[in-house]
Amino acid sequence: MADGALRGAVTDASGAVVTGAKVTVTMAATGASYSAETGDDGEYRFLILPPGEYEVKFEKEAFGVDLVKGVRVTVGETVTLDQRLRISPAREVLEVNAEASSIERERLHQANTLENEPIENLPIDRRDFLTFALLAP
Repeated sequence: MADGALRGAVTDASGAVVTGAKVTVTMAATGASYSAETGDDGEYRFLILPPGEYEVKFEKEAFGVDLVKGVRVTVGETVTLDQRLRISPAREVLEVNAEASSIERERLHQANTLENEPIENLPIDRRDFLTFALLAP
């Protein structure tokens, strides 16, 4: 599995679910974007996202447009990002720079991302990924 996932729920200021809200996920590095709409339960899902940093835009008529930057998705991780929209008669954009919670509530498995620096600096004879995977907490 070389991908991650993003899911969440969209609600209004009172906590009621917002159906039919457009959610657009854009990868910051490449500009690739993916779109989905919230269902009857107010939830959205992007099940296959390449690892990286994303901007997530939430929009629905009669609500303002919310933009959340810096959402990081790693391999094997399901990021949960719930969003509360505010009612806005004018078309305005609220930009938020925040990290999403990376607590997985659906799957129980281990997933780690190995960076180049530890692989190059650790004194291990074998330079294969399995050796380093065994060192992960």
